[in-house]
Amino acid sequence: MKRYLVLYLATLAVMVPLDFLFLGVLAKDFFKSQVGDMLGALRLVPAVAFYLLYTAGILVFVSASEGAAV
Repeated sequence: MKRYLVLYLATLAVMVPLDFLFLGVLAKDFFKSQVGDMLGALRLVPAVAFYLLYTAGILVFVSASEGAAV
C-alpha cells in the first residue's frame, strides 16, 4: 500500500505543475484565441476532482504494473 501512495503522490507532484505550466503559460494565448468566450471562471472542485482521478488512472493503468520499478 505504501508503494501505491508513493507512486500516487509522485505522479501528482509531477503532473499538476507541468499541466499548470502548460495551460497557464505556454498554451494560454492559444486557448484564448480558440475557445474565447467559452472559457469561464475556474471551478476549483471539478478541477481538483479531475486531477485526483486522472492521477489515479495513470497509477492504475501505467505506473503500477507488476514490473514497474519504484
